Amino acid sequence: MLRKILPLTLSLLLTLPTLCAAQTSPAPVAPPAPEPAIDVKSPSAVLMDGSTGQIIFAKNENERRSPASLTKIMTLVVAFEAVRSGKAKLTDKAMASPEAAGFGGTQVYAAAGEAFPLSDWLIAVAVGSANDASVVIAEHLGGTTKRFAQMMNEKAKELGMNDTAFKNCHGLDEDGHYTTAKDMAILGRYASTMPELLKMTGTYQASFRNNKFQLTNVNKMVRFYTGCDGLKTGHTDTAKYCVALTAKRGNSRFVAAVMGADTSDARFTDARKMLDYGFANYSTVSLAKKGEGLGNAPVYGGTEETVPFAPKEDLALLLGKGEEAGLEKRLEVVKDLRAPVKEGDVVAHVVVSKAGKEIARKPLVAQKASAKAPFWRLLPRILREITSLKW
Repeated sequence: MLRKILPLTLSLLLTLPTLCAAQTSPAPVAPPAPEPAIDVKSPSAVLMDGSTGQIIFAKNENERRSPASLTKIMTLVVAFEAVRSGKAKLTDKAMASPEAAGFGGTQVYAAAGEAFPLSDWLIAVAVGSANDASVVIAEHLGGTTKRFAQMMNEKAKELGMNDTAFKNCHGLDEDGHYTTAKDMAILGRYASTMPELLKMTGTYQASFRNNKFQLTNVNKMVRFYTGCDGLKTGHTDTAKYCVALTAKRGNSRFVAAVMGADTSDARFTDARKMLDYGFANYSTVSLAKKGEGLGNAPVYGGTEETVPFAPKEDLALLLGKGEEAGLEKRLEVVKDLRAPVKEGDVVAHVVVSKAGKEIARKPLVAQKASAKAPFWRLLPRILREITSLKW
């Protein structure tokens, strides 16, 4: 009798999750918000929420333009990532080559053979926008400036900067060297997650060459705009005046990018208008932090009976001012989750609702894999389930 009952029970246990799985309706799609009335004079501009990446305002955001020294934001990002990964240290001595020493434009007048810690050259770029220091960094980390430009483009592709091509590390005009206001906002948002980079770009004055050379940041917003802690200005005859800024107040961080302004003051005026609009009209609600363990998801037929899940990145919600009240948050695990489950697979969601209506759904990913288990490993679980049944 047991031989007849066991296969039937086994079949029932394996199909029961599917039979009982609830049908999940897709999250409601909110209607697009009306374009905010911001009087931006510059030909190309973007205001982006730093937490969610949502674009709040855009004007010719995909128009390809020369980025000038906004290029150096990516130079700094690639350099700091090399330090994070252990490929370089801030204390490494980096030496200026004859090529670096021969660069014009904004510079710290590096002499061939002159060596300083990598951190010193980074400050010269972040605060002083030094072209020669950019070349020193590129040669130190990439071997050649050409290879370093490839590293910059690889990072741009990874970030989804689809209308950007870097030909150099300093931003002087060159054929085929371009970006967009949208891509600069994407880059600025990513750079704002690097505290060590923000600390440098948010510095108004610093020194170089053992306090013999004084640096003053052209980005005066870091001194005069509340919450502004970076990032970079730029100017060439072709690019005109550009700026990419980020500012944080409370839980809210915004990124503003302006390209092609006629004057230096015009770029700051437009950036200030966009940031003011963001802080005046929006609030950011934090939902969960990157890597924060929020629970475990059952896995049917896996080597692991459950897998822990967490956000892949910081999760937040951008809301209009005053809309924060009355929010309800819950965790929803994917139904009938079957092996194999790979690390990084979506296995749950944070669901946010208000007045009984779902307004947001954010993914949570597996922090551990669960391969498909052989039958002999599943047998004890099956028997456990059988013995727990009430006949």
